[in-house]
Amino acid sequence: MAIVNTDKEVQPYLAQKPFALENIEVIIFNNDKSGREVFDPLIAVAKISDGILNFRTEDPEKKIFIKNNYKETYEEALKIIQGSEKITP
Repeated sequence: MAIVNTDKEVQPYLAQKPFALENIEVIIFNNDKSGREVFDPLIAVAKISDGILNFRTEDPEKKIFIKNNYKETYEEALKIIQGSEKITP
């Protein structure tokens, strides 16, 4: 985010300054190589919004239901990736 906040060409287009993690919303829908849905334990949907990461798995037997829904802050996820914390659902 430091790059965005220091880039003079980008500054006029920022609605809020400084640009922060809370200004980002990204949703990823995951499919397999054939384009089919994936089911638990694979992540079907990953989303970051307002600085919170949300991972969702789906049950193949109950397609309209969410099987698992995990939420963590970006900072918590970063610690997990860096190996300083254990993953606990």
